Amino acid sequence: LFPHDRYVLRSYSPVDTIVGGEILDNLPPRHKRTDATVSDRLQVLQQADPGKALAVFCKEAGLKGLTAAQIQSRLGLDTARQQALVEKLLKAGQLTAFSREPLLVADPQAIRELEQLVQQELKDFHAKNPLKQGMLREELRARLPYGTSEKLFSQVIEKLVEKNNIGSSREYLFLAG
Repeated sequence: LFPHDRYVLRSYSPVDTIVGGEILDNLPPRHKRTDATVSDRLQVLQQADPGKALAVFCKEAGLKGLTAAQIQSRLGLDTARQQALVEKLLKAGQLTAFSREPLLVADPQAIRELEQLVQQELKDFHAKNPLKQGMLREELRARLPYGTSEKLFSQVIEKLVEKNNIGSSREYLFLAG
């Protein structure tokens, strides 16, 4: 089922139309009936703008990110249109690619939050353990939200080391200074 396909369900005997509708999202997240954000989300998806829909899906994917296959199954675009859309959103800064082969994209805000979380975890670690050299890389990764992509984690660590916000020594990570 692809978004914006229309479906009608009819009974066999007697021939009656039971229900009809339009598929807006073929893999919606769980939500409560009283959640006010659901109607806003559905209004965005109903506009049939694949760029806005992809931004919504990336935001929902959080720190897991989305693969090219997941984007294709959610949007139903052919490969050429999908690649053009992703490139356009990457250039506009609405998406961030944290891997090119295979393609993995995430919401830039989620990446900024992960950077802040990594720095906060290291700050807390140093406050509790002032005599230790630093935190083990895998220990830090284990403290992050469940489902955080390993590739995203690695890219964030590289970026923070590059910006001299954190330091790295073998398998240890520590705040700069």
